[in-house]
Amino acid sequence: MGTIDFVTISNTHQYAEIGYVLSEDYWNKGFTTEATKKTD
Repeated sequence: MGTIDFVTISNTHQYAEIGYVLSEDYWNKGFTTEATKKTD
């Protein structure tokens, strides 16, 4: 299916960069959106 991970986290500046790789079979099905929301 794929992966999602934090690439950069800055507590000082209060931001994070998320990287993801997703197999084309799973594009446009909301998986990346759902996974990103669960990182909150």
